[in-house]
Amino acid sequence: MIERDRDKEELINELIQLRKRNQELELFLREKSAVAPLFSIKFHEEKRFKAILDAIPLSIVLVDAADRKFLYVNRRGMELYGSDYIGYDLDSFIAKVNAQKSDDMSCPLEDIPVSPLKYGEIVRNSEMTIKSEEDKHIPILVSSSPLYDSSGVITHFIVIFEDISERRWFEESLEVRSQKINVTLDGIQYNCYVRDYDWSFAYAGKQFTLEYAKKTDCSSKDRVIPLNIGHKKLEEELKQQKDLLEAVIENMNDVIIIYDKAGSVIYINAEARKQYPHISIGTKVNDVHNGMQYFDLDNNPILVENLPTRRVLRGEKIRNERVIGKLPGKTVIVEVNAVPIFNGKNNLISAVVSHRDVSKMVECEEKLKEQNKQLEGELADTSLLQGISMELLCEGNIQLLYERIIDAAMQIMRSEYASLQMLHIEHDNGCRLELLAFRGFNPQAAKFWEWVYAESGSTCGEALRTGNRVITSNVKECGFMQGTEDQVICFQTGINAVQTTPLYSRSGRMVGMISTHWREPHYPTERELKLLDVLARQAADIMEQKYYQEKLLKAEREKNEALEKAIEMKDEFLSLVSHEFRTPLNVINTAIQALNSVYANEMTEKIKEYIGTIKKNVNRQLRLVNNLLDITRANAGRIKINKKNLDIVFLTKAITESVYEFASYKGVRVTFVSALSKKMIGIDDEKYERIILNLLSNAIKFTPEGKSIVVNLHSSKGNVCIEVKDNGIGIPPNKIGVIFERFGQVDSSLSRQAEGTGIGLSLVKKFVEALNGSISVKSKIGKGSTFTILLPNETVAEEQDEKPIHDLMMDNRLVQITNIEFSDIYS
Repeated sequence: MIERDRDKEELINELIQLRKRNQELELFLREKSAVAPLFSIKFHEEKRFKAILDAIPLSIVLVDAADRKFLYVNRRGMELYGSDYIGYDLDSFIAKVNAQKSDDMSCPLEDIPVSPLKYGEIVRNSEMTIKSEEDKHIPILVSSSPLYDSSGVITHFIVIFEDISERRWFEESLEVRSQKINVTLDGIQYNCYVRDYDWSFAYAGKQFTLEYAKKTDCSSKDRVIPLNIGHKKLEEELKQQKDLLEAVIENMNDVIIIYDKAGSVIYINAEARKQYPHISIGTKVNDVHNGMQYFDLDNNPILVENLPTRRVLRGEKIRNERVIGKLPGKTVIVEVNAVPIFNGKNNLISAVVSHRDVSKMVECEEKLKEQNKQLEGELADTSLLQGISMELLCEGNIQLLYERIIDAAMQIMRSEYASLQMLHIEHDNGCRLELLAFRGFNPQAAKFWEWVYAESGSTCGEALRTGNRVITSNVKECGFMQGTEDQVICFQTGINAVQTTPLYSRSGRMVGMISTHWREPHYPTERELKLLDVLARQAADIMEQKYYQEKLLKAEREKNEALEKAIEMKDEFLSLVSHEFRTPLNVINTAIQALNSVYANEMTEKIKEYIGTIKKNVNRQLRLVNNLLDITRANAGRIKINKKNLDIVFLTKAITESVYEFASYKGVRVTFVSALSKKMIGIDDEKYERIILNLLSNAIKFTPEGKSIVVNLHSSKGNVCIEVKDNGIGIPPNKIGVIFERFGQVDSSLSRQAEGTGIGLSLVKKFVEALNGSISVKSKIGKGSTFTILLPNETVAEEQDEKPIHDLMMDNRLVQITNIEFSDIYS
C-alpha cells in the first residue's frame, strides 16, 4: 500500500475545511430567513450587528426589493468588487462586473442567481464569474434569500458571494497530483492501491485483482478491503480511455512501431502497415530495413547499427532526428522519434519508434533558406548601392567623382581594371569617347585609349556602334578584336576579359561608357550586371549633371571675366576723362585766385558774388573729379598710402574745427570729444582727412537745423575708435548694406537735394581698409546715425625728412580740402 504524501494530505484538508464552511453558510442563510423581521428592523440601527457582518469572511449584500438597489455591502464585499456599490441597482451591478456563467458565457439578467428572489425563491451555491476593477475574473458561489416584514411581504434580499478562487486552485492542484500518482501506479508491476480518507478505495493499480483482495486480511487498516463499486466504474473508465488511446494511435498519420526488448515488433499502426507492407507483428528489427539505404542530411551513409531503431534498443532516446531513406526510384526524408521504456529495475522492456515523412517540409525549408539568402544578398546590394550613391552625391571634385565611380564598378564586378569615358559629339555627326578616369592601365594603354572612335576594335568601339552592352569573356577568342591593335594592347596590359556598358541619362542621351576588365577569362554574373546597371544609371545622371554644371560655370567665368574687363576699361575711361576735366578746372581755379588777388578792389559786389559762385562750382567739380580718380585707383588696387606717426587727437580735432563755419550755415552744432589727450599712431593724414571730412559732410547735409553732431575719440580693445554721431534723418535698415557700395544711395531724392553722388562712402570704406581699419554704422529712422571707425593702435618707422603735423596744418591744404569737400553746402 502506498500512503499519500504530505502535500496531498494538506490539499485534502483544505478542501474539507472549504466544504465545512459552505455547510455553515447554508445554515446561516436558513437562520437569516427565520429572523428576517428582526434583521430588517435592526440593520440600520445596530452598529454591533454591522461589525459582526464586516467580520464575516464572505461578501454580504442587502438589496432593496422595491427598486433593487444596494442598501448595504460589508467590508469583504467592497474588497471583492473593488468599489463601494451602495446605491447601485442590481442590474447595473451585474453589467458592471460582467457576470458570466461557469462556461464563460455572458449571463442574461433573467439567469442571474438572485433574479428568483422576487418570487420568494431561495438560491443555493450557484456558480458564476465576475470581473474586478483590475480586470481579473473571479469565480464565486452565489447564495441568496428574500427577507420578509411582519406581514409576510418581501422587503429585502440578502445575497452572499463566496470567492472560490482558492478552492479552484486546490482542486486543480489535487487533480494534477492525482494524475501523477495514477501514472506512477500504472508503471508498478506489484499489487498496489490508494485509499480515500474514509478508508474506501480511491484507485487500484493495473496489477491489483479482486482475488488478491479476498486473500488479504481485512481486520487491520494496514490490510486491503474488497473493492467497492466505485473501483469497478474506475476500471470501466480506464478501459474506455485505453480503447480511445489505441484508436487514436491506430489512426495517426505518423508511423508508429513498438518493439520488445529482443527487437521484435509487438505493435504496428495503420500508417506503418501502409508504408511498410513487409513489416508485421513478430518481424525482427534486422528485417525492418531490408532493401533501403540510409544517409544523414549531409548525404553521408549511416551504418545499420547507428540507425535510430538500433540505438533506442540500446537505451538511447532519439528526438527529431532526420534521416534520408533511399529505395530504387524513391527518396524520402523522415523525422524520427524513439523512446526506450524501462521497468522499475531500470531494465529495458520495450521501445516505441515513430517517424513522419518531412520531405516536402525539408524542400520548403531549403527554398526558404534560398529565398532568405537571396533576400540578404539583395539587402546587402541595396546597402552597397545606397552607400555608393551617398558618396557620389557628396563628392564635390569632379575628377575624384569619376574615380569613385570606377572604384565602385570594380567593387561590384570584382575586376582588376576599370575605365570611365565621356561621349563627345563632333560637328560632322561623328563621335568619340574621352578617357576620364581609369584603374590598372599602364601609361601606354592610357595613352592609346585616351580617345576612342566608333571604328575602334575595342569593346568601347563596338558598344558605340551598337548602343548596347558588350561582354567579351575571352579577348583571345573575340571576333571583332582579332588582329586589331586594341587586342595587342589588352594582352600587353594583362587584360583577358572585358565588359563595356553604355551610360544613358534619364533623358535617354548616351553620355559615355563604363568598362571593367579582368586578368583571366571571365563572364560576369546576372547579379553583378544588375548592380552595374543601377550604378551606370546613377553615374550617367551625375556625369550629365556635372558636365552641365561645369559648362555653366565655365560660361559664368567667361562672362565674369568679360564683365571685369569691361569694368576695367570703364575705370580707365573715367580716369582719363577725370584727368581731362581736372586740367581746365585747375586753370579756372587759378584764374579766380588771380582775379581775387589782383582786381579785388576794382570788382563790384555783384561781380564778387558771381566769382564766388564760380569758385564754389569749380570746387564741386574738383570734388567729383577727385572722387572718380580715387575710386578708379582703389578698384585697380593702386591706392597709395603714406603713413606717418601723428597725434590722432590733434589731427581729428583740427579737421572737426575746420567745418564749424559750414555747420553754422545749416544751423547745426558740431562738437569734438576725446577721452585721450594725445595719441601717436601711424596714419596717412591726407586719406584720414578725406575720411573724416566726408563723414562730417554727410552728417551736416542730413541733420536738421537745431540738431547736433558729435565726434568722439577713445581707445577700444587695442584700437583707436573714432565715432561720428548725428541726430539726422537716419538710414532705413534695408539700405545700411548698400551705403558703402559704389553709387549706393539711401534715397535718390534726398541725395539730389544734398548734391550727393553715392561715391563718398564707398571711397571712405576703401580708404579705411587701406589703413588696416574697419568702418561700421548703426542707425534708426528719425533718430540719427553713428559711423564707427576702428584704426590699429600702432606706429610706423618714419623717415627723417617728414614734416611735423603742425607744419602740415600750416600749409593751407586742410582748408583747401575742406572747401572742396563742403562745396555743396550753401551759406
